[in-house]
Amino acid sequence: MIPTYSTEKPQGKEQNTETFVEVGYFQLCKYNQKTEGDVFLSQKNPADGRVITTLSDGLGSGVKAGVLATLTATMATKFIANDIPIRRAAEIIMNTLPVCKQRGISYATFTLVDIAPNSTVRIMEYDNPPYILVRQETVVEPIKDITPIERKNKKTAPKKESFLQYSKYEARPGDRLIFFSDGVTQSGMGTPCFPFGWGSNNVQEFILDKIRCYKDISARDLARSVVQEASMYDGYTPKDDITCGVVYFRNPRDMLVMTGPPVHPENDSEIARIFSLFDGHKVICGGTTANILSRELNRPIKVSLKDFDPKVPPSSSMEGADMVTEGI
Repeated sequence: MIPTYSTEKPQGKEQNTETFVEVGYFQLCKYNQKTEGDVFLSQKNPADGRVITTLSDGLGSGVKAGVLATLTATMATKFIANDIPIRRAAEIIMNTLPVCKQRGISYATFTLVDIAPNSTVRIMEYDNPPYILVRQETVVEPIKDITPIERKNKKTAPKKESFLQYSKYEARPGDRLIFFSDGVTQSGMGTPCFPFGWGSNNVQEFILDKIRCYKDISARDLARSVVQEASMYDGYTPKDDITCGVVYFRNPRDMLVMTGPPVHPENDSEIARIFSLFDGHKVICGGTTANILSRELNRPIKVSLKDFDPKVPPSSSMEGADMVTEGI
């Protein structure tokens, strides 16, 4: 059984200012199409630090679908960036989108994610497959508020009733939010293995297996894995545009780049001290800098002549450094 949890903020919990929001996506267009009909946009709002991400799936495929998806994703991103409430933004989009006369449905769907600096996540969904929230290698189902959409123009309204799904939760370090177009869940449709498509439950199990095997898998690598798996079920000739986006809430990965010797040689020991005490990935850029650190820390530099290329300086290594490279 999938656990549920309250959208209320835990009492007494301090804000985790060290959480880094990593956003990545991967997509393939429909076989024999040159343009994707899905659009993925993500930006960090400079005014308040919010991360705003939108995935829109245009009806059909090709240029027309891409234009409508671009319109939808751009509107959603701009509205939220300009502090229009997420529900109001969704209503404006729904009243703006045209409706297909033949099928009686909107020309684009969307998943809109708004992440505040304090890790509060708000999500609005319209007709995309439900997103997946993974926490501690378990799929968690947040509580969703489902609201019917009433279009202002009844004559152009969709034939079937449409709904917006709104959810809000507090993200925690290690959380992964995965959302995708129906090209993922419907992949493999009509095949003996998946006559009704890969399906959300199978996608969930695939994602959990990936995270269990590769606990630190990046957002983009996880998105790529999902899309490539879906493409495989379509026989590597995608029957629809396939897009997956991932938001990974993780601890920052610090890196120190040491380049250029100090202006004053008496500071050589200080940069060596900074280098040795730094907790994270360390890169030394420049032969002079490397020699100074080698001398001060009494750590020899080993030059590798393997795969030597006369056009590229040889790589080197030194204890405590993840990379030693020339400064040119």
